[in-house]
Amino acid sequence: MCPFPLPLPQVASSLNNLGVVLEAMGRYDEALDALNQCHTLQLQLLAADHPDVAATLNNLGKVLHRAAQHDEALAMLRQALRIRERSFGPSHPKVRERPGRDGKERLCRGRGLGWMETHRERVKLPCGSW
Repeated sequence: MCPFPLPLPQVASSLNNLGVVLEAMGRYDEALDALNQCHTLQLQLLAADHPDVAATLNNLGKVLHRAAQHDEALAMLRQALRIRERSFGPSHPKVRERPGRDGKERLCRGRGLGWMETHRERVKLPCGSW
């Protein structure tokens, strides 16, 4: 875990976005590191059943699935769904949304690497190989 001076919501958000882009690039280990750091920060800042925590758990589940860790992926995805259902109700569009599309779309348009560097700079990560 990278030591941040303050657990800021913007840092957690940037780590989540960075994880999404790394996942789209097929860099699953790095994506998992970023998303796990995001989740840790979120749990310091937000309630465990906050919708932002659900989005991160969903992203973790997607990366774990793509990394062939299917049991762990399913557990994360189910937890994210439970949080969203409690927060929004079972018929709300957020229960069925696909988070992370923005980062993937930017990457496909050729802007992913610059966007990723923006998030790295924003959180000023002193550790990791990003």
